[in-house]
Amino acid sequence: MTLVSMTGFARSDGTHSNVRWHWELRCVNGKSMDIRCRLPYGYERLEPDLRKLLAKYVLRGNVQASLNLKQEDAAGELVINETALEAVVVAARRLVETTGATAPSADGLLALRGILEQSVVVEDDTIIKARNVEILSSLETALHDLAAMRKREGEQLALVLNAQVSDIESLMVKIRQEVAKTGDLMRERVRRQVAQVIDASQSLDEDRLYQEAIILAAKSDITEELDRLDAHVQAARAYLNTEGPMGRKLEFLVQEFNRETNTLCSKSPTKEITELGLEMKAAIDQIREQVMNIE
Repeated sequence: MTLVSMTGFARSDGTHSNVRWHWELRCVNGKSMDIRCRLPYGYERLEPDLRKLLAKYVLRGNVQASLNLKQEDAAGELVINETALEAVVVAARRLVETTGATAPSADGLLALRGILEQSVVVEDDTIIKARNVEILSSLETALHDLAAMRKREGEQLALVLNAQVSDIESLMVKIRQEVAKTGDLMRERVRRQVAQVIDASQSLDEDRLYQEAIILAAKSDITEELDRLDAHVQAARAYLNTEGPMGRKLEFLVQEFNRETNTLCSKSPTKEITELGLEMKAAIDQIREQVMNIE
C-alpha cells in the first residue's frame, strides 16, 4: 500500500559555532501545495533553498516550516572607549581643581560604565555559509522524518479505505441478490403499469404499448448502475495500490460513486434496495472524509 497522508509533524535540531537552532515542520491537508516559511531576521536568503527541499518531499498539502534560532554572543576583545574616558578624565580634573576632591584611580575609571567595552566579533563569510549549509541539512533531516510519518499515516488510511470499499462491495452483492429475488415482482409491476396505460387509452397501438413497456422497465432497471459501481470498486482498489499521489483521483472517484448511488436510489424498485442504497451512500461519505487527507 503506497498512499501518503497529507498530515504530519517533524522537528530537528542543530548547532554550529555559537548558534543553536531547531526546525519545526507541520503539514495538514489542502487542495494544492501551500508553503509558509517563518525564518529569523537575516536568514531570509534560505527560503528559496527551503522551498526546493520541501518540493522534493511534499507534493500536496499546507506546510508550515519554522526555524527557531538562538545565537550566543561571541567573546570579543576588551577595548577602552577613548572618547568616553577622555570626557571622564576632563570632568574629574575639573572637579579636583574646584572642590579639592581626590583624583580617581585608573581602576576606578575603568570600572565606570561605558569606559571598558567588549568588541563585537564580525563573523567571516565562510563561517556563515558553512552554518547555512548545516541548517539546510538539518531541514532535510526533518523533512525525511515528516515524509516517514506521512507514509505511516497513509498506510493506515489505506487499510481503512480498503475496508470501506469492501463494505460497498458487500452492499452491492446484497443489492444484486435483492434484484434477483424481486425479478418476478418487478415484471408484474411493469405488467400492471402497462395495463393501466391500456385502460387509460384504448386507441394506443401495439408499437406504442411496446415502447411504454420498455420505458417502464428501464425506469426500474439498475443493472447499468451496479455494473458501473463494480468498475469504480476495481478502480479504487487499483488506486489504493499504485505509486504516486492518488488523492485527486480518489476524490473524483468518490464523486462518481455518489452519482451512481444517487441514480440507483432514484430508480430503486423496492424498499429493501433503497435502504441498501442509502447504506452505500453513508459508506461513500466515510470514504470521502478519509480521501480528503490523502496526498
